[in-house]
Amino acid sequence: MKLKSILVIILSSLVISAVILSTIFGLSLFIGWKEREAAKLHNETLSSLNAKRYSQYLSVQGIQPKFEKRGLYKDECVLVGSLKNNGYRTITSVELSVMFLNNSGDVIHTEKVYPLKTSIMPRKTTIAALSLFTSGKEVPVLPGESIKFKHVLSEQKDKDIISPIKNNRYGTNPKEWSGKLDQVITCVKF
Repeated sequence: MKLKSILVIILSSLVISAVILSTIFGLSLFIGWKEREAAKLHNETLSSLNAKRYSQYLSVQGIQPKFEKRGLYKDECVLVGSLKNNGYRTITSVELSVMFLNNSGDVIHTEKVYPLKTSIMPRKTTIAALSLFTSGKEVPVLPGESIKFKHVLSEQKDKDIISPIKNNRYGTNPKEWSGKLDQVITCVKF
């Protein structure tokens, strides 16, 4: 065999090997991505089903909007309330949808609230509790326990939610908030 033929064989073998290896690598990345997407969809579906079955054991009390004039949330409109776990399992995550209604009872804005992420710091806060509060992690709620929460409202572009809270005057316009709220627990994780 000639040297030129041997070089062509070696070079073509290297190119074919590189194509096969890159195909296998790409396929493994794609399969991993699909598995993560399927796991995420599974967890979301499971959380939604948990909410339907376990929300009878959860009570959201005293939920109301207010304008903070001092403190950590100064000059912010917040939703305050408490969540009580009357059930038999420890809750690690809750998603609450709070709907702002106009005078006709139509939803003009929905705010997603995570009560276990936005808990109010107690007066005697330790360094460990402060780091948990600022980390964005959720605080688990044991059976029989309750937790107070505060959630900063997002700014509204076309719906007047913030102004009625600041002025304590509710609108009669169909696009304005009437002062009425409704809530639904949409996700629960254990």
